[in-house]
Amino acid sequence: MSYQRPIIIEIYAELFFEPGTFSFAQMLEVVPPLQRRGFHVIESADSAETDVDGSEDPERRAAHVPRIRCWTEDKTRLVQLAPDSVAMNLVSPEGTYPGWEPFVSNVVRPTCDVLRQSASRARPVSLALNTLDRFAIPRGLPLGDFLNCGGPRIPAILAETTQAFDYDIGRGLLQSDGQNRQLHISGRPGTAVYMVNIHAVFHETIGEGGDLLRKLEQLHDDANTVFESLITDRTRNEVMKGNVHAATSL
Repeated sequence: MSYQRPIIIEIYAELFFEPGTFSFAQMLEVVPPLQRRGFHVIESADSAETDVDGSEDPERRAAHVPRIRCWTEDKTRLVQLAPDSVAMNLVSPEGTYPGWEPFVSNVVRPTCDVLRQSASRARPVSLALNTLDRFAIPRGLPLGDFLNCGGPRIPAILAETTQAFDYDIGRGLLQSDGQNRQLHISGRPGTAVYMVNIHAVFHETIGEGGDLLRKLEQLHDDANTVFESLITDRTRNEVMKGNVHAATSL
């Protein structure tokens, strides 16, 4: 479902490879064809190494891995290269998210094409889709007016809160279950408004010869289902200004 004022501020897909099949040398080989696809601004950095589920491994906390960031000129599209992983990001200020198809067509598909041509030895093992949503509500109103507290994913105890909170839940282990789901929701009161942040993670293994884009579409369907279960009609109508199709039919 599409809304007139989407609250998603960032969406990104993370592709993880079999260890040792996407090296730093291959990262360097991938950069020039990405530049030809419009990712002209190149940055290099080190980052703390994380495990395949995205949480930092305490036994490797001191370790750092090289990263290469390839941005478009407007800093809205980003491909991040690291040993044995690639992240594909679309960043959009609140209310300006262009939609799923532009993300796939302008970020994911060209990146996958480059990887097939310039990093053919890399062997994908899992794919994760991350969505980050953020919206403001008037301070003092209860959270339950805007999030479905007591529904399938958020506990009823949060319905009356107007204070800061953090709610985190996870399900499944990638290594044993083939999938991992994470939901991180937080609220922070400000001077005049109350900010709500939602970060959802949908991570699944990829079978031998699996279709990456088909897997990504499946994860996107899951993300839509979860998102719709989290919000109330007040969020749909007041914060996101209603459905696009409903508006154009008037």
